Amino acid sequence: MCEVQGITEGHIGWIVRAGAMDFWHDNWLGSGPLCRSVEEFQDHRVADFVTGGEWDARSLSQVLQLELVRLVMSCRPPPLLGEDRMVWSLTPSGEFTVSSTVAVVWGHSHRSFGAASVWHESLPITISFFMLCLLSSRLPLVDQLRRLGVHGPSRCFCCTTP
Repeated sequence: MCEVQGITEGHIGWIVRAGAMDFWHDNWLGSGPLCRSVEEFQDHRVADFVTGGEWDARSLSQVLQLELVRLVMSCRPPPLLGEDRMVWSLTPSGEFTVSSTVAVVWGHSHRSFGAASVWHESLPITISFFMLCLLSSRLPLVDQLRRLGVHGPSRCFCCTTP
């Protein structure tokens, strides 16, 4: 999950109502987290920069560069009522689905020929798992059994060499 975090985080957005999400780390503007655009930041919520139903330009200019202040000011300030809602941009409903995540992650991955052969859509999943175990030496074949001290039918347990 940690390996695909960078791919999937860009598809998480917010419908801002209460402004309780993290001002710097959450993608509440829709253009990515603000922490990527500044060198220093402190803990703030979006609601910390709203006063009287309007953006507090003075507070914003103390923590953001002018172009970022303009970006924030171009958005409607949150009403500070209701509950913030996380949305998943890969589905029309905004609800998270595993299938949409798999599609975007597989689209970014660089699979090898071997992996593409093992995890092929025309193969039953049981065969794919069998091939994976076989290729990673996880099946109890003669070599693995011998390593564990189990002797096969073609070898006498009294003999040290076959």
